[in-house]
Amino acid sequence: MSAEKTKLSLAPDDDAVHRDKFDMLDDDDDLALVASWPVLHDALTWLHEHVGKPYETADSAALSYQTSHRRIGRTAIVAGTAAIVLAIVQLALKQSWPQLLWGAGLLEVIAVVAGLISVCSGLWWKYDRQWLQQRHRAERLRMLKFQSLARPELWRDDLERWQAWVNEHRQRIDSVSDFSDIEAWCHEGRAEIDPLSTEQVSDPARVRALAAYYLRKRVNYQACYFKKQSARHAKQVGRLRHFGLPLFFASVISVLVHFGADVRAHTLIEIGQTDAAQWWELIAVWALALAAALPVIGVGVRTWTTAMEHARSASLFAAKHQALVRVHKHIEQDATDSTAVMRHIAHVEYFLENEHREWLRLLLDAEWFL
Repeated sequence: MSAEKTKLSLAPDDDAVHRDKFDMLDDDDDLALVASWPVLHDALTWLHEHVGKPYETADSAALSYQTSHRRIGRTAIVAGTAAIVLAIVQLALKQSWPQLLWGAGLLEVIAVVAGLISVCSGLWWKYDRQWLQQRHRAERLRMLKFQSLARPELWRDDLERWQAWVNEHRQRIDSVSDFSDIEAWCHEGRAEIDPLSTEQVSDPARVRALAAYYLRKRVNYQACYFKKQSARHAKQVGRLRHFGLPLFFASVISVLVHFGADVRAHTLIEIGQTDAAQWWELIAVWALALAAALPVIGVGVRTWTTAMEHARSASLFAAKHQALVRVHKHIEQDATDSTAVMRHIAHVEYFLENEHREWLRLLLDAEWFL
């Protein structure tokens, strides 16, 4: 394939990059991009077997653990909030409709049991840790695939030494078995990228082939992922961002209603209108119950939004999407300069490695990461 036929004008929102595991699974179209460089073609085939398949295993496990953890976490939040609200409701029912106490009590028992089972299951199975362990493994394998493309051994067509380098780093990833190792890794960091090779590749078709492949499979895929995640989190936080303030004012109004109804009831009792006073007493009791229940609901909503980290995630993902869009243009401009392409790959991988560290820290710092 000639340099002129190698396609580089792949927009960051290309429909193809929305396919699941698009960056790790190479089809015929992907391999056709590197047909002008047989060694790279063979390297990608080898990477699929030795990095891609372990990635698929870790990714599937991470998704499974994430689903279980989120189900348990959401159940615990909803059940815990419901149990407290139902306890408050029962206090009001004792003074208004005691015959309904059994129904509220039954619902409270169900909520408490559901919450207790969820919390105990989470503590026992530790789905949160298993999710992060497998996600960390998958992301490190993903990084390894693309970091290896800028290795000087590959550019020298020394496939044997290049494979040895990949195997060495894959073994390091495999050796991470304790959650404390992941915590330590996410708090590490590098101020600069590793020193780059200054070798020049004389064949511009080979350089352009790698640039096209890297743009399509790494830069575009990650840019689209960040854009999609930013939109998803922004949509979620939009529904709940200002939910707490109306609940607070509603609670204040409920207290005022309780005060007014209570005063009115006492006034009616003093003048002997006990029947009318009972209705005002009923209003006072339920207004007080509502004033107590609304802040509890607000705490539940806050716990939910904090667990999801919607606001911070939407902002972070939007910024990362824009950064990769700019990188896309730079790689296109330098698509025949091997030193520049290697530099771009190294910087993008450094950027995405730090993004993964930042994501891990964000979840570990959250009250309940879901």
